[in-house]
Order: sequence, then C-alpha cells, then structure tokens
Amino acid sequence: MTLLGGGLLISAGFTQLSPNKNAWIGPKLSNVIDGERPESINRMSTGSTVPTVVSASIFTGSALAATAIAMHSEAAKTSQWPRAFLGLAETLVSTHVLTEGFKLSFGRLRPNFLQVYRSLGCESPEANCDMHLNDELSDVRKSFISGHTSNAFAMAGYGALMLGEAFVWAKNRTRRSKTVALLGQLLLLTGAGWVASTRMTDNKHHLSDVLVGAVIGLGVASTFFLRHHRQLFIQKASIKVQPLIGLQSIGLSIGADF
Repeated sequence: MTLLGGGLLISAGFTQLSPNKNAWIGPKLSNVIDGERPESINRMSTGSTVPTVVSASIFTGSALAATAIAMHSEAAKTSQWPRAFLGLAETLVSTHVLTEGFKLSFGRLRPNFLQVYRSLGCESPEANCDMHLNDELSDVRKSFISGHTSNAFAMAGYGALMLGEAFVWAKNRTRRSKTVALLGQLLLLTGAGWVASTRMTDNKHHLSDVLVGAVIGLGVASTFFLRHHRQLFIQKASIKVQPLIGLQSIGLSIGADF
C-alpha cells in the first residue's frame, strides 16, 4: 500500500512539470524554433482513433474482469482477492508514473508537433508561445513513450497472466477452460497491439515510442504479478519418486515440481 500511495503522490506532482526542452531523441526544440522543419515532426493528425479515456476504461475494465474471473477459479486462493486487485492497482499506477517520467525526461516532439505549432501561430515573429504554460505545446512534446500503449499492455498483460495462472498453466485445468482462457489472453494482447498501431497511424507517436511503451507495460505487469502470484494461487507440489539401481548400490531419487 505504501508503494501505491507513493506512486499516486508522484503522479500528482508530475502535473506541475514541463517536458525537457533538450529532447534526448529526435529534433531539438531550439532548432525548430530557429526554423528547422524536420519531416519526422511535420505530419498531419486529425485526432485519436481511440481517445485516452476510452482506451483506459476498456483495458482497465478488462483487466478487472480477468482478475475477478481468475480469482474465482479452483487454482486461486479466494480469500486473497484484495491482494489480486492491489497488484492490478500497483501495475496501473506504476505504469502511469514511469510513462510520465519518460515523457517529461525525454521531451520528444510528436509527429504532429509542427501542425500544432503552426495552428497556434507560433511561427510568427510577434507570437509569444510559452512552451511551459500552453497545454497543447506541452502535450506535443511528450511523444516518448506512448501512454496509450504502455497502459494498454500493462492492463492486458496483467489480465492475461492472471487468466494463464488460473486456467492455462494450472495443474487442474480442463481443456475447455484452457481454450477459453487462451482466447481471452489473445483478445487482450491483440487489442493492446491494435491500440498501439493507431497511435502511429494517427501520427501521435513514432514507432520507437510504441515499442518501448509496450515493453514497459508488459514489464510492469509481469513484475507485480510475480510479486503476488504465490499468495494468490494454490501451489500444488508434484512429488516424483524413482528407484535407482546400480551395480553396487540401490537407492531412490526424490524430486518435486512446484
């Protein structure tokens, strides 16, 4: 709970910060202000195919549903359901904190940066475009990493892992439950991949923004799933006993799979 609370405080503090002026990746803001017009940030965008609120709601809801279903399986310790949702909350908050940290630190210009820059009249010598106070100019300097992608893969990843532990890898699984769970995993991860692809076709993100966002999301989901999964699921030991007979000795080999 301490980790979760700390993440929420850090996330709230990020809202008061502006992106780094000296982008670590791609064109520099100072060069653009001086007249440079790189093609990589000179693309047109008509908006987002999947709005932020819609994407976050769908994937968070899907992860909640997958977690609830998994905790009702025979493999789960049903008394530990609060821990399961704590892990999901930690995944959500940690992904948001890391994503915002990357965005502010790298300050990368979005593919449609010049479109917004021009629409605000910033190319005019008389213009007074404050990069810190203008929300639109601040947002188009937060390309790396993709928040849509990191959130989608974090939620899809956590939900997929919960379904896997409950129905795919469990020793008491049935063929039907395994098939349904595999389809659920495929649906979650395919949906996350589709959302990631729209961020590039919408000219909101570069390819590397999306790829790293997916890795971050899956990495965070895996971290918190592994942190809690031994407390969430019944660990059934399989004991194997095998006789060993040699020319001069007789014994037993005892092993266990947990």
